[in-house]
Amino acid sequence: MLPGPEEIHAIDLMQQWSNVYQEALALVQGIEQLPDECPCGDADSHLNGRCPCCGTHPHANVPHTHSQSCTELLAGVRADLALLCEDFTRTAGPMRAVALGTRWTALRRDVVFTADDLQKIAGALERVDHAVLGFRRSCTVSEMRSLKRACAELRVHCEALNRELAGG
Repeated sequence: MLPGPEEIHAIDLMQQWSNVYQEALALVQGIEQLPDECPCGDADSHLNGRCPCCGTHPHANVPHTHSQSCTELLAGVRADLALLCEDFTRTAGPMRAVALGTRWTALRRDVVFTADDLQKIAGALERVDHAVLGFRRSCTVSEMRSLKRACAELRVHCEALNRELAGG
């Protein structure tokens, strides 16, 4: 028996989530590995692991064409998360209606919890974005630490949703 449109759309949402999750983790890992201090004062190069301070960063001395910079990853995660949230919202309405009609409280609860988790991730990503702007403005240790805290929060929310979707 072939899967119906609802099952195909659910598979597509899971693939979208997988992409967002992997991109978010790559962003977080890239930023976590950056040194807190940037004596050269070049915030953009520092964020991309390409300034002299970042000699041990995984992107150091790697051509841009072979890996994405932290700023490119941030833009990609932001765009992909927006698409996922939009698609989830379109799917959640009919799922909720079916669950209401059959009184499937577990399904309704899962839809609400997933929507809440996606909002938490979007909020955490927004805080990462603001922290990047703060670091670009001042290039200070305190701003980099603020960025790393925002990334840690993003990781926590992404891993929580990923565990929930994996069934435990």
